Amino acid sequence: MKKTAKFVSAALALAMCCSLLPACGNGGDGNIDFGNGGKPVITDEISVQFWAPVDNRSADVYQELVDTFNAQHEGEISVRLVRRSSGFDASLSSTLQGSNAPGIVVVSDQYIKTYIVSGLLEQFDAEGKYLSNENWTEKNQDGTPVLDLSDMRTNDLLHFRYDAETYRIYEDAPLYGIPLMNCPTTLFYNKTSFAAQGVNIISVAEEELEDYNGANGTSFLPHGYYEYTEAPAQGLTQTNGVYRVFNDKISLNFEETVQLSRLFTSSGDNKTYGFLTEWWFSHGWSVGGDCIEWDEDAGKYVFTLGDDTPNYLVTDPEGLTVRETSYAAGDILSYNDKLSLSSSQIENYIAEETLYELPSQRDAFTEFCRLSQTSDKTVDGAGTEGYGVSPGPATLRDTSKMQYFTSGNVAMVSLEASAAPQIDELATFEWGVAPLQQWRKYNADGTLKTVNGTPVVGKRAGHNILSSYCIPSNISENKKYAAWKFIEYAASLEGQKILAEMNMGVPNQVSYSNSEEYLNSSDAIYDRSVLVSYTDGFTMGDWSYLEDKAWIDPWANILNSDVRNGSMQLGEFFDLVEDDANAALSGYRTQA
Repeated sequence: MKKTAKFVSAALALAMCCSLLPACGNGGDGNIDFGNGGKPVITDEISVQFWAPVDNRSADVYQELVDTFNAQHEGEISVRLVRRSSGFDASLSSTLQGSNAPGIVVVSDQYIKTYIVSGLLEQFDAEGKYLSNENWTEKNQDGTPVLDLSDMRTNDLLHFRYDAETYRIYEDAPLYGIPLMNCPTTLFYNKTSFAAQGVNIISVAEEELEDYNGANGTSFLPHGYYEYTEAPAQGLTQTNGVYRVFNDKISLNFEETVQLSRLFTSSGDNKTYGFLTEWWFSHGWSVGGDCIEWDEDAGKYVFTLGDDTPNYLVTDPEGLTVRETSYAAGDILSYNDKLSLSSSQIENYIAEETLYELPSQRDAFTEFCRLSQTSDKTVDGAGTEGYGVSPGPATLRDTSKMQYFTSGNVAMVSLEASAAPQIDELATFEWGVAPLQQWRKYNADGTLKTVNGTPVVGKRAGHNILSSYCIPSNISENKKYAAWKFIEYAASLEGQKILAEMNMGVPNQVSYSNSEEYLNSSDAIYDRSVLVSYTDGFTMGDWSYLEDKAWIDPWANILNSDVRNGSMQLGEFFDLVEDDANAALSGYRTQA
């Protein structure tokens, strides 16, 4: 979608840049009468700094958030936005331990565990204050809380829940951060390039497709991309004897991703590609795999990127219980539960159509690696030659993913939603968003395969980037209270409406993100319903699983150089890195 986005003028950006430089000190401590358990009363203004990653595309919105809050709390609390660069939260330890820490600091899920274990952040559900103190919480006129955690996604909050004693993440673990917004990975596509290749674009959600066909006399199938020999609707463009149709509300499956990408892939001096991603998550997670799993019998993590055991989809309408876990139809068995079943049990379940076999994590990972390798390279044995539809890491050293897409040299790219404003600024073509690829099985006639009425599809999966509002532990009680008041506001419905203007993610309030007001806002620069449709199922990237990323080092560099550039096959790769990866994991106690 090409639309003029909201940007700060150069003069305003420069002025703000000067005004947001950190000042000496962190403002006045003010005075609060906490009384005897009653609502605190501020008798002298408290000033706090708000450190956030701000660029010229988000500066005016963040400033609006701060200014609106300050106007509502004039004479009581004054918040000053301090502009920081992206990634500043990677090295906050000394700041959080210092005598002049800011009142509010934005911390991503990637780094927050380190600060939690070090005791540097406040726990928001600790007894006596914040969420646990009625006198610290603001209420709407109807008595409901202004900051309503029940209207936030459980999975979003999990990014910032952590038990520092047991090193575990679970739904009731202590909460140290309140999410700003959810920034899911999405597929950006070039509408202009699609039209040039005769690709017709429709936007119909899968669950609405049957009614849509009935109402319009069309015969579209539930595919992300499909080539029809007969026109499924009137007025479509025909190219090379077929009608090419892309539905930007339905995920491409693995085969369709390659088929569609080949339309845009060319050689020569100005080489172009159909697809670009650097993340394997949508392949592996979609079939139920992952790069590490908690081995319950061994009581430790194991490296499972190359796990070659099949995964299993539950297809019994009544569900299935394995050990102590109850699965509904459409769920995928967990790593430990699938391994607990004997081969004869699995054979019986498949014969009874209780389970359906899915690809293994290794199969899915192989498909991902084939995208960037050329057809003269073998990825993992005979029959797994490269597709060559995506730039490899070697070519990405000189050209970024953003440059590939906005220059028109890649037709589809996986990027976090926060990239949308920059794309809107740089692209000279029409663009749109679509869900990431998903493992899906079809019948020979193009209809979606079902077993016992259960669609044979994997998870809609991908990673999201979440950051949170946090409060340093070593600031004064007065500043903690003032900081909390700002966080309540910023993460509330009113604050979320302001942040939505940035078009950089999905609001943390579920009811608002599903509202007509948000979905059809004049501020939108892309189809917001696409992102909202799959945000619930997305999760943190592997870099945020544990306290740090050291466990990734033994294998990631080799994967993103030798393997993905085609100089090492997967068999050799796993033989080389598996022992070192497991040795690195043995030092971690976190159980996600």
